[in-house]
Amino acid sequence: MATEVKPKSNRILLIFGVFLAIVAFGGALLVGRTGGGTTSLGNGSKNVPAVVATKDIPASTQITADMVTVQQFSSDQAPPYAFRGKDLVVWQVCGDPDPSRPGDHRL
Repeated sequence: MATEVKPKSNRILLIFGVFLAIVAFGGALLVGRTGGGTTSLGNGSKNVPAVVATKDIPASTQITADMVTVQQFSSDQAPPYAFRGKDLVVWQVCGDPDPSRPGDHRL
C-alpha cells in the first residue's frame, strides 16, 4: 500500500512573512520619527546656544551687551561657527563681512 503524500501548506509561512513586513514597516517609521536613530525616544534633540544680534550692527562698531542675545537652536539647525556665549563677543569690534562669502558675519 502506498501512502499518499500531501503537499505542505505554506499558510504559516505566508502569515509569518506578512507579520515580519508589518514589524519592519513600523520599525522604519520609528527610526524616521527619531531623526535617523540619533536621538532616543522622549529626549528630543539637543539644544545648542548661539549668540545672535538683536539689531543691525554697523562695521567698526564696538559690540555691547544690549546688541546681542543668546538663542537656543537644535543641534542640526545651529549656525556652525556661532559664538556660544555673550562674553565672547561683547566689547569686540564688528568687522566688514566678506561679500564673496554669503553668510559671513565676522567680528
